[in-house]
Amino acid sequence: MPKQLITVLVATAAVILVAAQSLGSFHHGALTLISPWSFVLIIPTLLGAPPWLVPLLWGALFVGWCPASIWGAAEVPSRTVALWLAAAMLSIVYFVMNWRAGVTFQGLRFTVPVLVVNVVEFSTCSILLWRALNKPSFGRCLRLHVSLFVWVSTYAFPYLGSGVIG
Repeated sequence: MPKQLITVLVATAAVILVAAQSLGSFHHGALTLISPWSFVLIIPTLLGAPPWLVPLLWGALFVGWCPASIWGAAEVPSRTVALWLAAAMLSIVYFVMNWRAGVTFQGLRFTVPVLVVNVVEFSTCSILLWRALNKPSFGRCLRLHVSLFVWVSTYAFPYLGSGVIG
Protein backbone atom coordinates (compact mmCIF):
# COMPACT_ATOMS: atom_id res chain seq x y z
CA MET A 1 0.00 0.00 0.00
CA PRO A 2 1.51 3.39 -0.98
CA LYS A 3 2.60 5.63 1.87
CA GLN A 4 0.36 8.49 0.64
CA LEU A 5 -2.70 6.24 0.75
CA ILE A 6 -2.03 5.28 4.36
CA THR A 7 -1.53 8.94 5.25
CA VAL A 8 -4.79 9.92 3.54
CA LEU A 9 -6.64 7.10 5.33
CA VAL A 10 -5.33 8.30 8.69
CA ALA A 11 -6.29 11.89 7.81
CA THR A 12 -9.77 10.72 6.78
CA ALA A 13 -10.17 8.84 10.05
CA ALA A 14 -9.22 12.02 11.93
CA VAL A 15 -11.78 14.06 9.96
CA ILE A 16 -14.47 11.44 10.70
CA LEU A 17 -13.65 11.34 14.43
CA VAL A 18 -13.69 15.14 14.70
CA ALA A 19 -17.04 15.27 12.88
CA ALA A 20 -18.45 12.63 15.24
CA GLN A 21 -17.16 14.60 18.22
CA SER A 22 -18.66 17.80 16.80
CA LEU A 23 -22.07 16.11 16.63
CA GLY A 24 -21.75 15.04 20.25
CA SER A 25 -21.49 11.34 19.42
CA PHE A 26 -19.15 10.77 22.37
CA HIS A 27 -21.27 12.85 24.77
CA HIS A 28 -24.71 11.36 24.11
CA GLY A 29 -25.56 14.16 21.69
CA ALA A 30 -24.99 16.96 24.18
CA LEU A 31 -24.04 20.44 22.96
CA THR A 32 -20.74 21.40 24.61
CA LEU A 33 -17.68 23.49 23.79
CA ILE A 34 -16.00 20.42 22.32
CA SER A 35 -19.20 19.29 20.58
CA PRO A 36 -20.51 22.47 18.94
CA TRP A 37 -23.06 20.72 16.68
CA SER A 38 -21.85 22.19 13.42
CA PHE A 39 -24.80 23.33 11.34
CA VAL A 40 -23.17 21.66 8.33
CA LEU A 41 -23.48 18.29 10.09
CA ILE A 42 -26.83 18.94 11.75
CA ILE A 43 -28.65 19.58 8.45
CA PRO A 44 -28.33 15.96 7.23
CA THR A 45 -29.68 14.68 10.56
CA LEU A 46 -32.65 17.03 10.26
CA LEU A 47 -33.26 15.61 6.79
CA GLY A 48 -33.39 12.08 8.24
CA ALA A 49 -29.82 10.79 7.99
CA PRO A 50 -28.84 8.69 11.02
CA PRO A 51 -26.38 10.62 13.22
CA TRP A 52 -23.82 7.77 13.01
CA LEU A 53 -23.79 8.04 9.21
CA VAL A 54 -23.15 11.79 8.96
CA PRO A 55 -19.46 11.70 10.04
CA LEU A 56 -18.84 8.87 7.56
CA LEU A 57 -20.42 10.94 4.78
CA TRP A 58 -18.24 13.88 5.83
CA GLY A 59 -15.17 11.65 5.57
CA ALA A 60 -16.27 10.50 2.11
CA LEU A 61 -16.70 14.13 1.06
CA PHE A 62 -13.20 14.82 2.38
CA VAL A 63 -11.70 12.10 0.17
CA GLY A 64 -13.88 13.06 -2.76
CA TRP A 65 -12.92 16.72 -2.44
CA CYS A 66 -9.32 16.07 -3.38
CA PRO A 67 -8.99 12.50 -4.67
CA ALA A 68 -5.59 13.29 -6.20
CA SER A 69 -4.15 13.40 -2.68
CA ILE A 70 -4.42 9.60 -2.61
CA TRP A 71 -1.64 9.56 -5.21
CA GLY A 72 0.40 12.23 -3.45
CA ALA A 73 -0.75 15.39 -5.25
CA ALA A 74 0.92 18.55 -3.99
CA GLU A 75 -1.16 21.20 -5.76
CA VAL A 76 -4.05 22.89 -3.99
CA PRO A 77 -7.17 22.75 -6.19
CA SER A 78 -8.83 26.09 -6.92
CA ARG A 79 -12.06 24.73 -5.42
CA THR A 80 -10.25 24.51 -2.07
CA VAL A 81 -9.43 28.21 -2.20
CA ALA A 82 -13.08 28.85 -3.08
CA LEU A 83 -14.22 26.70 -0.13
CA TRP A 84 -11.89 28.57 2.23
CA LEU A 85 -13.20 31.93 1.03
CA ALA A 86 -16.87 30.85 1.06
CA ALA A 87 -16.57 29.29 4.52
CA ALA A 88 -14.90 32.44 5.87
CA MET A 89 -17.53 34.78 4.45
CA LEU A 90 -20.46 32.59 5.43
CA SER A 91 -19.04 32.06 8.92
CA ILE A 92 -18.90 35.81 9.46
CA VAL A 93 -22.49 36.21 8.27
CA TYR A 94 -23.56 33.22 10.40
CA PHE A 95 -22.04 34.64 13.59
CA VAL A 96 -23.41 38.15 12.96
CA MET A 97 -26.92 36.85 12.30
CA ASN A 98 -26.95 34.32 15.16
CA TRP A 99 -24.96 36.10 17.86
CA ARG A 100 -28.01 37.27 19.82
CA ALA A 101 -29.58 33.79 19.73
CA GLY A 102 -26.29 32.26 20.82
CA VAL A 103 -25.97 34.59 23.79
CA THR A 104 -29.65 34.15 24.68
CA PHE A 105 -29.87 30.37 24.41
CA GLN A 106 -26.30 29.15 24.95
CA GLY A 107 -24.87 32.01 27.01
CA LEU A 108 -21.66 33.99 26.75
CA ARG A 109 -19.69 31.12 28.34
CA PHE A 110 -20.40 29.08 25.19
CA THR A 111 -20.73 31.70 22.46
CA VAL A 112 -17.55 33.70 23.09
CA PRO A 113 -15.15 30.71 23.33
CA VAL A 114 -16.72 29.20 20.21
CA LEU A 115 -16.10 32.47 18.34
CA VAL A 116 -12.49 32.58 19.58
CA VAL A 117 -11.85 28.99 18.47
CA ASN A 118 -13.49 29.81 15.13
CA VAL A 119 -11.06 32.71 14.59
CA VAL A 120 -8.09 30.54 15.60
CA GLU A 121 -9.15 27.74 13.24
CA PHE A 122 -9.74 30.21 10.40
CA SER A 123 -6.29 31.71 11.01
CA THR A 124 -4.73 28.25 11.00
CA CYS A 125 -6.45 27.40 7.71
CA SER A 126 -5.32 30.71 6.24
CA ILE A 127 -1.67 30.12 7.18
CA LEU A 128 -1.79 26.54 5.89
CA LEU A 129 -3.40 27.71 2.64
CA TRP A 130 -0.72 30.36 2.13
CA ARG A 131 2.05 27.83 2.81
CA ALA A 132 0.50 25.17 0.55
CA LEU A 133 0.14 27.66 -2.31
CA ASN A 134 3.63 29.11 -1.96
CA LYS A 135 5.55 25.86 -1.41
CA PRO A 136 3.39 23.01 -2.70
CA SER A 137 3.92 19.59 -1.16
CA PHE A 138 1.77 16.58 -0.40
CA GLY A 139 2.02 17.15 3.34
CA ARG A 140 1.11 20.83 3.17
CA CYS A 141 -1.82 20.15 0.86
CA LEU A 142 -3.15 17.37 3.08
CA ARG A 143 -2.72 19.41 6.28
CA LEU A 144 -4.65 22.25 4.64
CA HIS A 145 -7.52 19.98 3.63
CA VAL A 146 -7.72 18.31 7.05
CA SER A 147 -7.74 21.66 8.86
CA LEU A 148 -10.32 23.11 6.46
CA PHE A 149 -12.68 20.16 6.85
CA VAL A 150 -12.20 20.16 10.62
CA TRP A 151 -12.94 23.90 10.81
CA VAL A 152 -16.08 23.67 8.67
CA SER A 153 -17.36 20.65 10.63
CA THR A 154 -16.77 22.22 14.04
CA TYR A 155 -16.53 25.92 14.82
CA ALA A 156 -17.20 27.69 11.50
CA PHE A 157 -20.95 27.11 11.96
CA PRO A 158 -21.65 26.02 15.57
CA TYR A 159 -25.22 25.61 16.70
CA LEU A 160 -26.20 28.87 18.41
CA GLY A 161 -29.97 28.56 18.58
CA SER A 162 -32.50 27.30 21.08
CA GLY A 163 -32.65 23.75 22.35
CA VAL A 164 -35.19 22.72 19.69
CA ILE A 165 -32.67 20.48 17.88
CA GLY A 166 -31.48 17.47 19.78
